[in-house]
Amino acid sequence: NEQLSPLIGVDMTFKNNVTAKFDYKKSRTMTMNFSDFQMIENKSDQFTIGAGYKIKGLKLPIKIRGRNIRLDNDLSFRFDFSYRDNVTINHRVDVEQPQITQGSRAITIQPSIDYIVSKRLNIRIFFDQTRTIPKISTGFPTTNTKGGITLRFSLAD
Repeated sequence: NEQLSPLIGVDMTFKNNVTAKFDYKKSRTMTMNFSDFQMIENKSDQFTIGAGYKIKGLKLPIKIRGRNIRLDNDLSFRFDFSYRDNVTINHRVDVEQPQITQGSRAITIQPSIDYIVSKRLNIRIFFDQTRTIPKISTGFPTTNTKGGITLRFSLAD
């Protein structure tokens, strides 16, 4: 088992409230099977690029029961893009050519917006889409999409 997670990772926050992120992960697992004399190798490479921006002190006017309430809190935007390539290769002792038995490429996009209503309440709007493209002919491409609103209420400071 080998895992370098992350092999390279950079996470930056600039003075103008812009954030940037890059990381590269690599892993490999090798298993020897003595019953049929083959070695199975799983390899995975993944990189992620992200960017964000925070607006401090965003003033939102909200009307509740006829009264104007002015919220003065932070709003954060975030976008992450990820690419993962994994493959399973069978190495047989009696065959010189290794065979790919599984594998796929996955592309993920994850935009989100966070708004801090108070010290205890946070609202998050998110979207998450992953497209998987197989490396073998018996597989088929899939796309998974999630999205929604999350309310996080914290009881402790």
